[in-house]
Amino acid sequence: MNRLSQKTAYALMIFITIIGFGLRFAYLDRSMRFDEAQTVFVYVTKSIPSIFADYSAPNNHIFHNVLVHLVFHYLGESPIFVRLPSFIAGLLIIPMTFVVGTRFYNKPTGLISASLVAVAPILIDFSVNARGYTIIAFITLMLFYLGHSLQYKDNTQRWLLISVLSALGFLTIPVMLYPMGIFALWLLMSILRHNSGTKRTELLKNYVVSMVLGAVLTLVLYTPAIYLSGLDRLVNNVNIQSISVNEYYRHFPNVLGRMWLHISWKVPPILLIPLIASFIISTLFHKKVSNNTLLLLPFILVWILPLLLIQRVDPFPRVWHFLVPLLTIISASGIYYLVQKLNVAQLHIIVGTMVLIMIGMSTYIIRSDIIITSTFTLRVPDAEQAAFTLNEIMTPNDQILMRIPSNYTVFYYSLINGFPLGNGTRNPEQRNSATQDNTPSYLYIFYHTGGNADIGELPDLYAAFPDEIDNSEVLYEWDFSIMRRLLLEDR
Repeated sequence: MNRLSQKTAYALMIFITIIGFGLRFAYLDRSMRFDEAQTVFVYVTKSIPSIFADYSAPNNHIFHNVLVHLVFHYLGESPIFVRLPSFIAGLLIIPMTFVVGTRFYNKPTGLISASLVAVAPILIDFSVNARGYTIIAFITLMLFYLGHSLQYKDNTQRWLLISVLSALGFLTIPVMLYPMGIFALWLLMSILRHNSGTKRTELLKNYVVSMVLGAVLTLVLYTPAIYLSGLDRLVNNVNIQSISVNEYYRHFPNVLGRMWLHISWKVPPILLIPLIASFIISTLFHKKVSNNTLLLLPFILVWILPLLLIQRVDPFPRVWHFLVPLLTIISASGIYYLVQKLNVAQLHIIVGTMVLIMIGMSTYIIRSDIIITSTFTLRVPDAEQAAFTLNEIMTPNDQILMRIPSNYTVFYYSLINGFPLGNGTRNPEQRNSATQDNTPSYLYIFYHTGGNADIGELPDLYAAFPDEIDNSEVLYEWDFSIMRRLLLEDR
């Protein structure tokens, strides 16, 4: 395998990246999810200063949303453009996985891990989801790339870049706390292990300065949000409120289970089982497969598990998105270790395995439609049709009644097609009177009926508006949604 030239490695990486690009680009225009639509409607349509200042909900991934704002206003408003920052970050994860895998292990491991990342369903899904999670994953890989050289050799520019990247990660989503803690611990221990004397002291000094500078930059960037929205919105919002000790310890296995389900989402057992086995092999024989680099797994466990137990929170599983490339690199090193033990034409086996995995996974992803039907961040496939329908039939006297996840998805499609409906959720006490010219007024009730197991939209609507639901007629019925109409009389 030492015959693998740099030219051959780069040629293979180009091939892998093209496959990854195709699998992501094919789904770039899939139907908008609720969180994406809310991102656009509530934040992206505002000015950049407003995006920095408005932390009314954790849905504001500030750095990501600023990028989407620029794309939205200067390139286009369609889902393809709205998802461009996530798409680019998700695509860049592929070559960065190769770089980090090569740095931590060797070129074959870098190539194997890149090929796995290129076809990983969860990474493809979030590359076409206008949220900040692919940016976090990319920044995490960048940090480990920079840290690998800094554990041995001082470099002021790289220390500064680490500070900036960490601040941008936190500005994207505060859950950057998880990957940043892992990286900081790993880099600290690496410096202590590989250096001594004056060199170690100098590296530790710059390490502390870099970490403090990153924290200061983060605080400065969040100052508008803290000042105008309040610190409590940032550190104690509904998504990170602590659970009671007894309840959390009972629930903790479920937290870990949800983490695993996200990381391994839709990976067929025929591939998942060998990946788990190779991960275990890499961990057990780390000293034989690494180039004198500390194993990441202990730092992942030592940081994440105690932090979760201290916080007593149940994060959204997508918080762990950044772990997928890191764990994949470890598995890839185990695969290469096994290939070495075969003592045969290793290059042919590596390339053949990569091609087989990419062809098999690509075929599986395309034929199964798992990216189209994915329910991450809530899917409402009929929202665009509903928006066009409402535009055709509504008058200024009419009202709309919708709930999550229908409301912002419909609002998004109405906005980008030039007939903004506005925030049309109706209050229970609100009543319309007939107009002076006796034009009838209607209440249009749109609700989602399928595709999201954790959303019961009709029961929610029925509890709030039982009379309206009971007395309304079914006007349109689509695959996943229903629109009803109710004549509003004088009341």
